[in-house]
Amino acid sequence: MNRNNNKIKLLILSFFYLSAILFSAVQAAPLKNKSIIEIELIHTNDTHGNLQKPFDEGITLLKNVSGFKNMIVNNKKDAHILMLDAGDITSYKDVSFDTMESDLHALDAAGYDAMTIGNHEIDFGLYKFSELASTIKMPVLCANIIDNKTKTYLFKPYIIKTFAKTRIAIVGITASNTFTALSDEEKQKITFLGTDEAYLKIRSELKEKADIIIHLSHLGLPEDREFAKKFPEVKLIIGAHSHTFLNEPEYIGKTCILNAGKFGDCLGKAKIKIVNNEIMSVDEQLIYLKKTFLKK
Repeated sequence: MNRNNNKIKLLILSFFYLSAILFSAVQAAPLKNKSIIEIELIHTNDTHGNLQKPFDEGITLLKNVSGFKNMIVNNKKDAHILMLDAGDITSYKDVSFDTMESDLHALDAAGYDAMTIGNHEIDFGLYKFSELASTIKMPVLCANIIDNKTKTYLFKPYIIKTFAKTRIAIVGITASNTFTALSDEEKQKITFLGTDEAYLKIRSELKEKADIIIHLSHLGLPEDREFAKKFPEVKLIIGAHSHTFLNEPEYIGKTCILNAGKFGDCLGKAKIKIVNNEIMSVDEQLIYLKKTFLKK
């Protein structure tokens, strides 16, 4: 009888032991199959003619951008790097087409992935800037402006970047005063879509083509907050226009908003962790470049 009891106990123990092994294997499988990637984001906005203007013994914003990019690459050869500008590279104080042209080509040469059009990019004429943008490889994004003659977007509304099989859409939307600042002649040549209309026009495309949507915005922080409330599927907004120094990311629900201030005083640098095609964290810091600049 004792022998039988011992056999039963041994069988029960064996059953629980095997069950524990099987349970652990099932639990470990999803972890093993998780797709985890990190993207190093460098972002600028509202530089207004200061991209290549020297400060602090000849150092420029653009040299700092290139320095951070090189540092990332040197530390990790297969690093995923995303470089974006949210518009207004054009100065409204020392107005110069040559400076705007030079800065645009400099962004292109530095390896920026895209910029969105700011309201001051059209200070010398919308079509003049469009012609200038066609001379560079870097896409200039704007989902607001449709050419009435061709019935197509004057600029690309978005691009898709793929990092380790994760498809990321980058959408460019600009402020309404970009339209109001146009000459009457150019106003007749285009259809300007409002923020919601511009996004809704391409929303289904973005959801179909991309796993993650990033809004490269020249709307200003108040409008970025409203956009985040209306379109929660957009998990990251890189902002501009309001010249806001966001020393820490601001969250509206699960949507993260970043903004790197103005005039090239600093640049934004963020580490974005993506797990199974979802943004899990954004570790952001503003890099203040000018020694005399006081943090706000």
